[in-house]
Amino acid sequence: DPRTGRPRFATERNFTGFSLFVAEAKATGQPPTQSPTDPLRQDEPTMTELLTGNDYEQRLTAALNATTGRLTIVMYQVSPNWSQPGLAASALFDTLIAQPARRPQCRLILGRPPTASTLATLNDEAAALLTNAGWYVRRVPPYPVLHAKLWLIERGYVYAGSHNLSNRATTSNTEAGILTTNGAAVETARQFCEAQWNDS
Repeated sequence: DPRTGRPRFATERNFTGFSLFVAEAKATGQPPTQSPTDPLRQDEPTMTELLTGNDYEQRLTAALNATTGRLTIVMYQVSPNWSQPGLAASALFDTLIAQPARRPQCRLILGRPPTASTLATLNDEAAALLTNAGWYVRRVPPYPVLHAKLWLIERGYVYAGSHNLSNRATTSNTEAGILTTNGAAVETARQFCEAQWNDS
């Protein structure tokens, strides 16, 4: 507990994210708060997690499954190849392909690496696959370089970190990022996404 310096619980717990928030509410004798995605929610609980390794895919997939609002992803690089020799398989791209069927809008703001590069070819192929699945895709100019990796999952989640949308980033690279429901961060992400969308 940052206020007292004492452990929040008498015994160690393995809770993270919203389950930790609910457990803390119960421990303090206050009623559990509604889920961050409950449309009848009156308060604004904040969940913040550091995502590294495989929990990136697991937690973002859980956030997608818990929501049905607009999805906006700002990404430097997206790979269409999610099954590669020597790497664990990842279902994240398939999950993204399925999102337009359950959301009012899915948008990808995609970087434009230098022409005639492998990254440019991969981005072109991934953009075509997502467009065919019902995504709206906009490409930014090459300069200034769009190097951001950000997800805005409505209602109320934002991820920002180092993960590109690739099987390697999801399953084998050493990456890190923050997933949060902090209202100020989510609103700032909305403004950032809208600015990038309108400028692309």
